[in-house]
Amino acid sequence: AKDPIAKFIPEVPGEPGKNIYGEEVPYPVQTLPVYTAGKNVISHEKGFFAGKSGRLSIDSKGVISIEDVLLLKKGVDFNTGNIAFPGDVILQGKIADGFRVYSGGSIISSEVLDVTTEVVCKKDMSVQAGIEGKKVGALRIGGNLTAKYIQNCRVAVRGDILVSGSIIQSTVYTMGMIKMGDTGKLVGCECIVIGGVQALDIGSPRGAKTYLRCGTDFIVQQELDRANEQLKHIAVNLMKAEEMIKDEPSDKIRAYIQSLIEKRSEITAKIPTFLPRIDTNDQAYVEVRGSIYPGVEIEICHVPYTVPKIMKQVVFRLDKTRGAIVNEPYKK
Repeated sequence: AKDPIAKFIPEVPGEPGKNIYGEEVPYPVQTLPVYTAGKNVISHEKGFFAGKSGRLSIDSKGVISIEDVLLLKKGVDFNTGNIAFPGDVILQGKIADGFRVYSGGSIISSEVLDVTTEVVCKKDMSVQAGIEGKKVGALRIGGNLTAKYIQNCRVAVRGDILVSGSIIQSTVYTMGMIKMGDTGKLVGCECIVIGGVQALDIGSPRGAKTYLRCGTDFIVQQELDRANEQLKHIAVNLMKAEEMIKDEPSDKIRAYIQSLIEKRSEITAKIPTFLPRIDTNDQAYVEVRGSIYPGVEIEICHVPYTVPKIMKQVVFRLDKTRGAIVNEPYKK
């Protein structure tokens, strides 16, 4: 609190110059970004000052705010209980098994992030170490995700995913891109990505299959998957109900069958509305700076391709005229 954030710089009036012929040359005007005081920021004649302790935030419109910050020095466990905080959360310890964390702002973690149940943040997440889901955890992020590695986790991100190391045995959804570092490897994963994938290596000579679906809006895809799953349940229940009514006719079972038929019709009518919204980016691509291994499945806007042999330094794109995925040499 009371720390200076910004100082005002007085405007400097310009003076016209002259060229070698004595003609007047107008002075240039430097355009500077405009900043305004937002939440918890005090505007003073000398500049802006922090109205309270917290984390400095500047949005795209130049509004400077001090956001409330929750600092968890010993992580999340029975001493803290589940965390539901409207601002930023800084984790300096681990999340114990079975505990949930919800942040209305960003999450910054200096430890390995163990996601055994659910971790949600509405803005960005930055993990200095890695993320481990132990095959049961789910991570949902409203901004970008930065981490060293992701392992055995289910991750849904609205922004970009930036991983310097590897993504292993995970299910990853993003409305941005997956960008991996110089040693970035993608192994045994299922990824649904609107933008595309940049990695060193994809797949492995002896490992679980890697599946990349690009250009697809995962939110719409999930809605479609849920609708198809509901249709399967309705079909099973309808078959059971029709067998029951043969042995024991009753108005109650007839009404139940009618409700299932109406529900099936409602879902069936909704499915065609999903299809035009699934494939949103036919410019999506898969970039491999190292090697991609046989068996890796690539799909761009629902056009499939299976890698037949080991390929090095290659980029996969969709050729709309041919309706097929083509590859070209990777160039730095």
